[in-house]
Amino acid sequence: MTDRHGFRLTVAQDYAHLIEGTFLDPLFARAARLSTTAGRMGKLIRQVRLPGGLRVHAKYWIPRRASHRIKTLWRRDRIAWETKQYIRFEEASLPVVKFVLSAVRRLPLPRLGVYLTGFIVTRSMEGAPNLLQLLRERRAPWVAGGRDRTGHVLQAVGQMLASVHQRGLVHGDFALKNILYTPGHRDPRYRMVDLASGTQALVSQNGTRHHQYRDLLKMALSIARSGLTQSHALQFLGSYLHAGDSSPEPARGAHDLLELCLSARDHRAREVARRFGGQAH
Repeated sequence: MTDRHGFRLTVAQDYAHLIEGTFLDPLFARAARLSTTAGRMGKLIRQVRLPGGLRVHAKYWIPRRASHRIKTLWRRDRIAWETKQYIRFEEASLPVVKFVLSAVRRLPLPRLGVYLTGFIVTRSMEGAPNLLQLLRERRAPWVAGGRDRTGHVLQAVGQMLASVHQRGLVHGDFALKNILYTPGHRDPRYRMVDLASGTQALVSQNGTRHHQYRDLLKMALSIARSGLTQSHALQFLGSYLHAGDSSPEPARGAHDLLELCLSARDHRAREVARRFGGQAH
């Protein structure tokens, strides 16, 4: 961890050379300009080519409202949290985009003390759209050789989430929009992004991992909103339940798990139930 231009930096070991010279000046310059727009935006995402040709994905965070600024006085800022999430996922050999660095800076704010702003940088995955975009365009991997491959994609997605939860981690916003399809890269072909909403799984006395249900519900909602059916949600849940089984039975337990997700007192659960036409049967 180091400081540059008033920002507290966390840099991946493979990219330690970036803190030398002027490689990061374009990122600091944009962050400085954005710091004057607080109150009008929450985050800004840009694809950037750093000097030397490195293409990166930069996400800038600025609290939108006064209430957001006040929260940052006692809550962990999203940039630092997402940084820790990327590091944890990489250490667990989970398929995420490569973390490069993050920067956090405290700015003074009249009458409200200070608030946090900054950015997080990951490697750009060129030619890697997210699964929601590809589904809308009816492109691979959802369709291959004129054949529908929706079930295969959802099974892969379910197995990926199971591997996250088996390591005691939670994505937090597990949805089709936050999974990239990377056919031009080596395995894995699917990679997760946007880890800012995640946390370490909390285990209750009866062993239920409450935050894991949030991931399942988020994906069920993503499936429902994309126009897919309840049967597709069950395929995803079945694959999640039986990840690693030599002879999986996707239907076994999937209905019960869907009902459990829909029983949550949450607006997302109500929307899923409405879009699927009621509770799981």
